[in-house]
Amino acid sequence: MQITYLTLLPPILVLIAAFITKKIKTSLFLGIFSAALISNNYGIKDTLTSIFSRFYDQFKDIDNYYFFSLIFILGIIIALITKTGGAQALGDIIIKKAKSRKDAETSTLLLSTCLFIDDYLNSLTVGYVMRPLTAKFNIPRVKLAYLIGVMAGSLVVIMPISSWVGMLIGQLSLSGISLDPAAKPIILADSFFVYLKSIPFIFYSFIMIASTWFIVRRRISYGPMHQFEKIAKETGNLFGGKFVKEEILESTKTTHSILDFFLPILILIFSVIIGIPYVGGYYLFGGTNTLIQSFQYSNASLVLCIASALSLIISLIFALIRKKIKIFDTVTITKNGIEMMFASVVTIIFAWVFGSFLKQDLKTGIYLADLLLGIVNIHILPLMIYLTSIIIALAIGSSWGTIAILVPIVVPMVLTFLNIPTPTLFENVILLLPCIGAIFSGSITGNHLSPISDSTIMASTSTGAHIIDLVKARFYYVIPSVIATSISFLIIGFLINKNIYLALTSSILAGILISFGLLLFMQKIFRRS
Repeated sequence: MQITYLTLLPPILVLIAAFITKKIKTSLFLGIFSAALISNNYGIKDTLTSIFSRFYDQFKDIDNYYFFSLIFILGIIIALITKTGGAQALGDIIIKKAKSRKDAETSTLLLSTCLFIDDYLNSLTVGYVMRPLTAKFNIPRVKLAYLIGVMAGSLVVIMPISSWVGMLIGQLSLSGISLDPAAKPIILADSFFVYLKSIPFIFYSFIMIASTWFIVRRRISYGPMHQFEKIAKETGNLFGGKFVKEEILESTKTTHSILDFFLPILILIFSVIIGIPYVGGYYLFGGTNTLIQSFQYSNASLVLCIASALSLIISLIFALIRKKIKIFDTVTITKNGIEMMFASVVTIIFAWVFGSFLKQDLKTGIYLADLLLGIVNIHILPLMIYLTSIIIALAIGSSWGTIAILVPIVVPMVLTFLNIPTPTLFENVILLLPCIGAIFSGSITGNHLSPISDSTIMASTSTGAHIIDLVKARFYYVIPSVIATSISFLIIGFLINKNIYLALTSSILAGILISFGLLLFMQKIFRRS
């Protein structure tokens, strides 16, 4: 088909539908249908056939089965940790050390950091575990919800063994980053290796994590959050003066062990660290590749799948031997874990199919690049992508949906901007790293700002904070990080081709320092007014 402005219609429809319906799967299917309809010249029979074919393609790819298995197994591990009380045990240890409001908030950040493996596990567990301690020190629920919400989303995207990894490398593969000739790649590189290289460029996560610690340790308080803290401190009401009937979860003595939390995570980490170079042919394991080459040529989906399965099996046996669970509990734990992740897997499949239409049929990225080529300076491309990602994530309330929309568009668009023939080596497209980092950063930023995002709902649910109160109070604390991150992406755009290490260091340090300065400035201004 001829590439026209109609190639932009499906992504726009997804945005509008998600904003109106708040249902990302329904919105993605609308995008799939409209993309197939346009690419098949509005023939209904051909449209339905191509949709069926694209879904079939996803189910015949063995790597996708590795990925789906990984997601479900991680869900079961999360359910197991919850059942055995591993997270509760960790929380009890942290709680005993807290002697002040600062200690309680610091403990919240520490517990959240330990639960980096999944943002849902993080938000729900930390919220419920920390409610009694924060209530003891009259910390408002909005403050607790803010702390766990921003930490959970910021951590999970930069951790290479989190429940997000499969989705992230899957989207990069779908965009044309692969070493498999059968996939007709436009960039010759392993998608997991590219993800690892892009982690330092996910500026928002690093800036937000640093800023949140700065807020807690320096006792930064202003705007609506300051009012909530003032009311809680003076009256003991943790909900901003509103009457809320609530049962406080008190800590009780249990036989929970910290091993129940750390064992599955440590086994998973160790297995991945050993498995990736082993499968990639690292010379110490009898292969011929260097460590870097082994990461490039390893099958990350397979390794992550096997590592998670090994972690689950050993952890289940460990729990059964110690009689922390019964044999029949394994059925319930498995069921709960699969149910927890099922909706995410369906969303991923829809996102993959939608992305394949954008990349292979509509060539949306190429069209958008041609449209902007004579208008936009390439140095500000990472900044533009970051701001665009924020808008999309804010509108649809989904980080994964945002990534699914933009990655298949941005990767070919960058190649077109640089006028590089395909396929090409990854080393020729270094600008792609900050662009990928901008997508991931923007998707998390928008998720933190959106009132309909899963992070907002999870943080509100686990802490008991009112959603609207959380959205208003969090906005004032997130904006400094947004401004700082925008400047970081502006800096990297101009310096990336000069010296990548200097550019990366300058961008991150500038972003963190600017965010700190803005937080201090806003506290001074709001306290004065």
